Amino acid sequence: MLVLNSVPTGAIDEQFVLAKGRAGTIHAGMTINELYAAVGRNRTKLVDQYGEGYFTPVIEIYSGQGGNAKLSVIVQIVGQYPKFLVGSITVYDAGFKTKIGVGVGSRLDEIRRNYKVDWISFGGGPLFARVEQIGMSFALDYLHPPREWYRTQDQTLIPGSAKVIFVLLSDGTRPENKP
Repeated sequence: MLVLNSVPTGAIDEQFVLAKGRAGTIHAGMTINELYAAVGRNRTKLVDQYGEGYFTPVIEIYSGQGGNAKLSVIVQIVGQYPKFLVGSITVYDAGFKTKIGVGVGSRLDEIRRNYKVDWISFGGGPLFARVEQIGMSFALDYLHPPREWYRTQDQTLIPGSAKVIFVLLSDGTRPENKP
């Protein structure tokens, strides 16, 4: 069982590795029962995010204990009874990193140094930097790009100092186009 009690230091612990479609032992396509077995049902909360006016079930996964519990990961529930599956995965926990060490708290210049950023776009809130190679969209804390960016979508206009606030592991469609 994955125990999200502490953020690893030094070498990246395999249970905290971000990879295509995977956040540690949590991966897209696993059944919700497998998810509960991996993280422990007592660390989860079933929530309706009511996305775009429709029932949108997700499971929130918390790290820590009791009053110190923090939201770590949110998984979207897809499929239908009796086979509910993990769809997209959203990671808020800075302990999860790619093998190269990129994750929540990283800066856009770190992403650019290590990966090809395929596009940068707004997606129902924050600005996202998408890296198709690893199947991840990095939500940035940069909310007010210059006017020229809106006309040109020139990635160089987004400063490297923008920090990652969460990571979305998804199929690659732009967040605003997700159903």
